[in-house]
Amino acid sequence: MAREPAFRPVFEELYQAHCSPLRRTALHWVGNVHDAEDAVQEAFLRAYRGAANFVGGSALSTWLYRILINICHDLHRQRMRRPEPQELGTGHESTGRQWVVTEDHPLRLSLERTLRRLNPRHSSVLLMFEVEGMKHSEIAALLRITEGASKTRLSQARRQLRAMLSSRAS
Repeated sequence: MAREPAFRPVFEELYQAHCSPLRRTALHWVGNVHDAEDAVQEAFLRAYRGAANFVGGSALSTWLYRILINICHDLHRQRMRRPEPQELGTGHESTGRQWVVTEDHPLRLSLERTLRRLNPRHSSVLLMFEVEGMKHSEIAALLRITEGASKTRLSQARRQLRAMLSSRAS
């Protein structure tokens, strides 16, 4: 435990640098603010506890995202076993996701509703690439897929999104 006081400022800096993007990612995966906050806190706790096991084979941010995604998958599996009431009746009952709509710009809300209709495998790549600014190599490492699969999912997500948005405009 002698390393803990020296490690704490570094960990706090890590938290400040990555907390917001991890929250956005968690919110996308779990669908509500409360569970997203819990997932991020758990991810940092696991990272702190497992810091000695980080070998540096990937970027530290990639390692944090992988921990977070594993936690989000665990939450999703728990919900599938014990479904919770849905806050929106938009056909997401079968996914076990819970979505919260807050007061916001109508265009943003429309886009969020449309994104929720995408295949989660596609929308997660779209958000990581377009919103978080990740590279396909990082996304591939996080989701344990090939870079080609990441590019394909991004292309499919964009195509689906365009089709959905153009059908709404018609």
